[in-house]
Amino acid sequence: MLLASSRRPASSLVDPLPLTGKLPTGAIRLFTSRPASWRTTPMVVGGSLLVVGSFVWVPLVIWLGWRKCETRKRRIIYVLVLCVVLTLPTRRWDAVVLNGLWSRFVEYFSVEVVGDDPLPKDRSAVYAVIPHGTFPFGLGVVSLGPLNKIFNKVRPVVASAVLRFPGFGQLIGFAGGVDAGPNEVSKAIKEGCSVSICPGGIAEMFWGYPKEGCLPREEYAFLQSRKGFIRMAMKHNVPVIPVYCFGNTHAMHKAKTPWVLEALSRLLKTSLILTWGRWGLPIPYRVPLLYAVGKPLHLLHAENPTPGQIEVAHAEFCRALSDLFDRYKFYYGWGHKTLRIV
Repeated sequence: MLLASSRRPASSLVDPLPLTGKLPTGAIRLFTSRPASWRTTPMVVGGSLLVVGSFVWVPLVIWLGWRKCETRKRRIIYVLVLCVVLTLPTRRWDAVVLNGLWSRFVEYFSVEVVGDDPLPKDRSAVYAVIPHGTFPFGLGVVSLGPLNKIFNKVRPVVASAVLRFPGFGQLIGFAGGVDAGPNEVSKAIKEGCSVSICPGGIAEMFWGYPKEGCLPREEYAFLQSRKGFIRMAMKHNVPVIPVYCFGNTHAMHKAKTPWVLEALSRLLKTSLILTWGRWGLPIPYRVPLLYAVGKPLHLLHAENPTPGQIEVAHAEFCRALSDLFDRYKFYYGWGHKTLRIV
C-alpha cells in the first residue's frame, strides 16, 4: 500500500528554495539559525571533507600505513595497534557534541525548526527523523550542535557497521551515538535519554529519483516494513515524535544504483552507493533544511505488544507523518510534491 500527500520539486543546483511560504495557522518557530558568516562555507567544506570524506581517506591512510610496514613483525604490531585504537570504548563527550563546527553546518543549511507545540523537555522521546537522505545530514544536524539542546540532548541511533568504521565510528561514539540493535536502544531509553532515528535506514537511501519507478516530484519514506521503533516506544511508554526534514534528500546527488548493490547494501547493513555534492566532492549543496516537528504520539503501553497493536500504532504514525508533510510543504515551497510511504 502507498500512502500519499502532495509537494514541489527542488533541485539543489537550479532552485535555491527560499522559504517564502506562509507558516501554517497555529504553527510556531522553535528555532531559526543565525545568518551565515564568511567562515561558514570554508568550515563546512573542510568539515565535510574531514567527516563525510573519511569513508575514502581513512581506508587510504590505513592502506598506506600497511604499505610502509615492510616486515612481518611491523605489520603485526600495526594491526594490533589499529585493533586497540578502533575498539577503545567511547561515550558522549560534550566537546564533540557542541563543537562550533556543527553550528556552521546549521548556518550553512539555514536551518529552521517549526511545529505546533514546544518540544518536550521533561521526558524521553523517540524522534523519528525522515527522510534518511543519501547522507543523513538531517539526523546529524538534530543530534549535534545547537539543535541538540533544542531536541533534549537527543542521541542518534546509527547502524552497527557505521560505529565500526575507522575514524567515523569513533566520532559518532563521542557524539553519543547508539547502536541500532534493540538492546542498545532499550538501554539508552531506560537511562532517560531521547533518541533520534531514521526508520528507513540504508534502504531509504536508495529510494527516490533516479531509482527506476521513482519520480522527481515525489519524496519517499521507507516505512511499510519498519516497525521496530514503534515497538520500542510502546515497550518503554515513551512518545514517538514524527520529524520531517524538508530538503534533506537534495543535499547530495546520487547515481542510479543497480539492484544487486542495493540488495548487497541491505545484507551488509552498509551503503554501497555513489554520491557526490559540490564540485563532485563529498560536500553538501547549500539547501535550506526545514524541520517540521509533529505532535508527540502517545501510543499504547505494552511490554510485549502484539503484531496487531503494533500495526495500529504504526498506521497512526504514518498518518501523522503524511499530515505533517502536507501541513508544511507549502511553507517550504514544495506545494506540488508528493510524499509516498513505501
